[in-house]
Amino acid sequence: VASLWWCLARPAVGLSSRRRVLPGGLRATPQHGVSTTGGAPGCFFPRRHPRHRDVFAALRGGAIDEDDDEALFEEEEEALSEADFEGETLKARVLKSWRTTPPMTQAYVGASLALTTLVFLLGANVWPDALHFELRPTLLRLQLWRPATAFLYYGPFGVSYLLTIHFVWTYMGTLEKLAHQEPWEFAIMLGFGAALLLAGVGIAGLNAKFLAHNLSCFLVYIWARTYEGQEVNVMEFFNIKAELLPWFFAAQTYLLEHELPVHDLLGIAIGHLYVWMRQRDALHAPGWLVDAFKSRPELMAKYAAMADEFGEKDDTDSMSAESSTPDEDDDEEEDDDDEESDEAEEDDD
Repeated sequence: VASLWWCLARPAVGLSSRRRVLPGGLRATPQHGVSTTGGAPGCFFPRRHPRHRDVFAALRGGAIDEDDDEALFEEEEEALSEADFEGETLKARVLKSWRTTPPMTQAYVGASLALTTLVFLLGANVWPDALHFELRPTLLRLQLWRPATAFLYYGPFGVSYLLTIHFVWTYMGTLEKLAHQEPWEFAIMLGFGAALLLAGVGIAGLNAKFLAHNLSCFLVYIWARTYEGQEVNVMEFFNIKAELLPWFFAAQTYLLEHELPVHDLLGIAIGHLYVWMRQRDALHAPGWLVDAFKSRPELMAKYAAMADEFGEKDDTDSMSAESSTPDEDDDEEEDDDDEESDEAEEDDD
């Protein structure tokens, strides 16, 4: 938690050499894989000048002559500019991240932020019972908003809430970006998880105030299975495998709250059921939902723009370049043949 807040609040340095970072300190590699960065989610690392190792070698008294010290540090000063010390403000970075957030994650996180802030301003920061899920008033009094608003509650507005919603924003946004080619499948994933969480809470008689927490555990489990086998840096202390991350959070809940992490386990169980059904190709979006997405070109354009993050446009360009290479080779061969025939005619003359 401290690592997440430090990452969110610290100034950016060396923004010209940012590395794209996935949740949990994972960095996307050029081969579309993931590798450990040793940083917290969303952090960017300052640019290192290629001559820094020479400076350190000179300071140790080896590798570089003393006569070259002055010239070396002059090069360092020339290489630095005001841009290296200018960073975006926290507000600018948050707005930039918000603009690149996928649509469904924007809608969910935005709704939670708006409703929690409204309760903070008008309701003394106490979430009203009318926004929690209860089956009887939902069915008998037709209070149909309850199943939706119950998933927006992550606690009263404060530092803890901001850290939690940033956590959900990061993981949910990553999963939606991974489904940018078929965003309707991401919608089915959310609907599947929400429906079974509501049913599970009702059957098990659990407190419905923690439905949002259940949903976050569901998302983290699916994310962990997506990046299974990769290492995740936990708060700058140690690395664990991605598939162990949901169980680490469940153990953290047990240690901090001194009770069985029933809500964590419910989210993990439903997440596992979703992964199991997807692996067996048993869960698909209905045709009407697919048509609803495809009928909105402005929405699909936002998802198409995310292809840059996965190198798909670059792959397309390279394929088109490869396809045009044979034609260029043929033209070059024809030019060589013409030159040889001209030389032969000159020899005959």
